[in-house]
Order: sequence, then structure tokens, then C-alpha cells
Amino acid sequence: MAFQKALCATLISAALLAGCNSNSDNDTQSPAEPPGETPELKYSTKIGILTDTQGGGDNVAVNQMESILDYYRENEVDIVIAVGDLTNSNTEHEYEQWKAIASQYTDQITFLPLMGNHDRKPGDNYTWKRIMEEFIPRENINHMPGREFQTYAYQHNNVLMVQISDQDMPYAYEWAEEAIEQRDSKISHVFVSTHSPFVGPYRGGVAMERVTARWNDQRENDMLTRDFESWRSLFTDNDVIFVSGHDHQYSRSVVWDNGAGMDTQSAEPSSNHRFFQHVVTGNASEKGYYNRVGEFERLQSMLMYKTRYITPKTVDPSERPEWTQDLLDRDSEATGDLMVNASWFDVTGNEIEYSAFYDTFTDSSDLLVNTDWKLFDRFTRTNNRCDKIVYPSSVPFTTEYYSAVDSKYRTVNCYSSQGVRARIIDGQNDVFNRVDQALDGALWMGWSDPDAIARMWEYMIVKPTIRSASNDAIGNPSGEDFVVDGRSGLNLNHAHRFSINQDNRMHWYPATYDMKKLVSLNWANQEEATASDVLIINGIQSQTGTYINAYGAEKDITREAGWPGTSAEDIEAGGDHKNLNAIAKRPLSDNGYPETLKQKSPYRLDESRSWILDNSVRGDNYAFEISVPKGENASDLQLATKVGNEWKALVEETCISEKSYKPEYLNSLPSDLEDKGCQNQWVAGQAGDTFWARVDMDGRFALISK
Repeated sequence: MAFQKALCATLISAALLAGCNSNSDNDTQSPAEPPGETPELKYSTKIGILTDTQGGGDNVAVNQMESILDYYRENEVDIVIAVGDLTNSNTEHEYEQWKAIASQYTDQITFLPLMGNHDRKPGDNYTWKRIMEEFIPRENINHMPGREFQTYAYQHNNVLMVQISDQDMPYAYEWAEEAIEQRDSKISHVFVSTHSPFVGPYRGGVAMERVTARWNDQRENDMLTRDFESWRSLFTDNDVIFVSGHDHQYSRSVVWDNGAGMDTQSAEPSSNHRFFQHVVTGNASEKGYYNRVGEFERLQSMLMYKTRYITPKTVDPSERPEWTQDLLDRDSEATGDLMVNASWFDVTGNEIEYSAFYDTFTDSSDLLVNTDWKLFDRFTRTNNRCDKIVYPSSVPFTTEYYSAVDSKYRTVNCYSSQGVRARIIDGQNDVFNRVDQALDGALWMGWSDPDAIARMWEYMIVKPTIRSASNDAIGNPSGEDFVVDGRSGLNLNHAHRFSINQDNRMHWYPATYDMKKLVSLNWANQEEATASDVLIINGIQSQTGTYINAYGAEKDITREAGWPGTSAEDIEAGGDHKNLNAIAKRPLSDNGYPETLKQKSPYRLDESRSWILDNSVRGDNYAFEISVPKGENASDLQLATKVGNEWKALVEETCISEKSYKPEYLNSLPSDLEDKGCQNQWVAGQAGDTFWARVDMDGRFALISK
């Protein structure tokens, strides 16, 4: 009907969320008595991220820096956190360059810089401090003793921002713990920024340093190892958003707390908050990196990945004779350009809206003339929320059968401060992104240190039960010719992950990663125009079905398979799930999927638009329900969605079904609506004190008066 078409056309899906729940339906946020109203102070702060502005030689990447800061000024960013590598060679000339550019924006923007590995210098870092103390605020500031103006915490409104310079990470835990745990009671949100990722797709981050013991010296390695689990718990317990640079590519993940990842041996009890969110913020320099090491499934779940790379790494075919020419050709494609990134956290009261943008360039001077910023990642979260990591529908059946992961959107009940109950009741994660690991990365992981190999199993990846493998004594070189036990934990990116070859070196198998989704039910307080608290559903409409290789070159997920061994299936239909054959991740070409993907993401194969999150990109169909607030009458209410600043009924009153939800309504109309001319894109119903809806977008929903 015209009503629904108009609403769909004007809907701006500004809210995608993030957050805190589990992979199963067993963790329920169900208080005996609903919590009371939480007073909310409507502070407003917009925090932008400036990542790695190192240029070529002894220069700052002036064009990228100015382009990003112009965009931030246009969009009224208040604070910019510069996450290290402000310079390339740590010269006074570069610091003066950086100062000259940043000073043009200080009438509107407060800068919070920290040091990266390119900014490190033995001694007192005098030049850094002399320049940066002009930018770092003097009030509401808490410096780490002996590390003034390089590691510090800054409070603004209801936000605490903790900046830890690169060389200070091994020494900073006790100071950071005190700053975070003893923060002012009005603080609603905590950000921790460093240069090196906690876990990253190029070098593996601090987590990999713990495995390889390659930090700067033995003492610092010992301190990092000692405090690593404490950092994880500190960030998880305080709902921290962790921000970093260093890898010159973009990724967003959740990092699991100790014992909460894909570890079937863990005795850790389930809880609502079991991870923290981590953003590697991209690139603003004259170089880019590629997906060398990717995701480590025992530690993290990757939600988004993007890179651009000019020339791929050359792999010597003799290194791995099993790699066919076809595999080598697929790995040898690149985009021929680089990426520049801008991102911000828009904080209003208890809510954060995150947006990430990119543009491409070959000559950075073009960015000063015409930067075409494109939104490609986003989330919304509030402090009262329920989160779930939803895996892609490509996961092996057996893995879901044993409840190791869940590709369904269904959630537990989630309660607002008003006592309103909501949950997602149907839908599956079919629209997801995919990325390959570089073959060069598999070679880079060829370590021989037995202690590092043992730590890799212990900390980073799930150890599978390999039931048989051809040539396993020499490392199962094919990477696919093996059988794995599906009843125990699997690495979903490659079921075997690595073996040990004749030289006692790690023989790493290249992986193909399917992105997960962080799906959140967020609650915001009731508005003047609503009869209930506001439900913000986020994370479903967040990916576009793109597939790229390690250097960013686009592929077709409906036609091209992943690397060998990156999935597994029962040897026989209806098998016992004990013996799974390793296979390559299949192209998504069955059951009309290409046509579905075309409808959901019509520009998926258009390189200029394939990543853009706008209303041409629809999410998977899913269904949710929301209860009527105590004291209200369901017959007086209707389910609404927020369009801009206005609440509008989700469907016309004549198109509200009187039937309870059934799974067949995920793709078809209830029988009592079939002859009423109702559109099938969105469907709503009401039964008893519960409203339900089937939609295909993230958004804000509430009950309003008729």
C-alpha cells in the first residue's frame, strides 16, 4: 500500500547497535521486579577518531589529516582522539606540521593525542610533550605518574576517555584500573584508546605479542602476560569501547572475556556482559595493510572488516606446492588504491551512535578537492541492553546442533526500566560479509618456537579433534584432506587451522572469515509521543553480502568458494556428526539465495556502492515482539517506528493481524490479512498484551496511542 511504501522510502535507519549477551537462548535478563525509571542526564558529546597520520619520509599525511578534520568540523565533532603514529619518523619537523594543521580546528575541537610506535623515542619525549601539552586539556585530567601528556584520562560530560601511549601499555594496568573503577558516578561511557590493537587483523595486536613474546624486552613481555587477563576483565566489566590504530585497515570485533569464547571446556558461567567491543579504526596515511592474520576465534568474533591495497604480496609457488594456480591468482588481485577513514561516536545521555566512513584515493591531494565519504559501518547502543553474537548461516550444521553457535536472531526476553518486555522471535543471519586471509599471511605464521605454538592453542584458537588426515605426519599440506570431529569445538574459519611439519614449524592453513553480527535490543526512556519505553533494535541491517580477498579486491559470494578446508560437513546425510569432511566454504548459490541477496543488497556487485549502508540495503527478515506497559490497554495502542523525529505507525490499522506469530509469517502474510491489500514487506500483529512485527531493518520501535 502507498502508506507502507512511503514509510519505507523515508525511513532513515540511523540506529544499529552493539553490546553484551551470549550465543544461546539460556541467558535471560528477567528481574523479579522490573527496575525503576533511571534518571537520564542528556549530555551530548561527539568524539571523532584520527588514526595514523604518518606520511612518507619525514612528513605528516597532511592531505588525509585535513580532509578528515574538515569533515569533523562540518559534522560538529567536539573531541578528536588521535590514536598514535601522528608522525612517520618522530622528527620535530613532523610534530610542527601536525601542530600547524590541528591548530586550525581548536576553536571547535579538543584534541586528545597519544603516542604510537612511530612516535616513540628513548628519553623524556621532550618534543612530544612540548607540542602536545598545548592541545591536551588542563582540567578534568588525570595523568599517569611519570607519563604526563602521553598517558592520561580525560572526563567530559558523562564520558571518560583513557588514552594509553604505545610504550606505556605494559606499565599502565594499575593506573588504568584505578581511573576506570573509581570514575565519577555521573560517567555513563568509558573509552580506552591505544595505538596497538588488543587483537588485530595484521599483526595480531597485544594478544599476539603475548603469544610470541615479541614486545620490546623481556620485562615488558612479562608485564603484558601478567596483566593480559586483567585487561580483558577490566574492559568487559566496565563495558569499555576499545579504540586503536596501527594496522592501517578497518576492523570491528568483540573480544571475549576469559572463559567466555568458543571454548567447550570452559566452566565459566553464562552472563549478560561477556565481552567488550574493539574498533581498529582504519587509515589516514600514505600506506595500507592487508588481512594477514585475521580473526582468532577463541578470543574474538569479527563483525566488520575492510581494507584497500595497491599491490598484493607475491607468493613463491614453491613454498606451498599444494596451492594451485587458481588459488594464487585469486590471492594476487588488489584494489590499486588506498583507503582513508573517518569515524565518530555520537554520545547523547545513555546512548551512543557510532558511524564509520571511508573514501579511496591514489593521489591524496585529490582528497582536498572532493572527498566522497561513504558510511559502511555503524552501531547504536544504550546502557540498558541485551546483546547476542549471531553467527552467519554458513556455519556447519553440526556446530549449531551442539549449540556451540547460533545463526538465528532469536533472543531472550529483555526488559526496559518501565518493565516492558521485548525479544526477537524469528529470523536467520543470511546477509553477511566474507573475507579471505592472504596466502602470505599463512606463510608469515610459520613459527618454530614450541612455546609460542602451545600458547597459540591455549589463548587464540580452538583446538579441534582431527580424526584422520592424509599426510598428517608432514603437516597435511593440502589443508583440506582431513576429517574432524564435529562434536567438539571447531574453528569456523578453518577447521584444522594448523599442523606441525617435518621441520617442527607451524604449517598454517589460510582461512576464509564470515563476519558475525552483534545484535542488540537497546532500551531508551519513554518519549513524550510514546506510550512505552523505546526499543532500539540494531545489528541486523549492518552488512551487505560483500566478499573480498585479503587486499580488498571484490569477489562474488554467490559464485566463488572460500579457501580449502574452511568449512566442514557430515560425510553422510543424517550422519552422527562425529566425522566431518573438510571442504571449502561454498558459494551461496542454493535455494534462490542469489535472488534474495539481490533484493536485500541490490548494489552488492557495484564496487562504487557495494559497501554503502543506506536504505537500498535491507536486512534479513526477522520478527520481534514487545509487551504492553502495565496500566495500558492494548486496544488503545499501535506499534510505531521513528522516522526522523516523528513517530509513525509501522503499518495501517487495517493491516494488523489478530493472530499470534507463526514461523510461516516470516515470509508471508497471516491469513486474516491476505485479502486486505496489505503489503508483505512489513507485517504486524497483536495478540493479548503483546504486539509482534516482521520487518527487515534496524530501527526504533515503541507503542503509541492510536
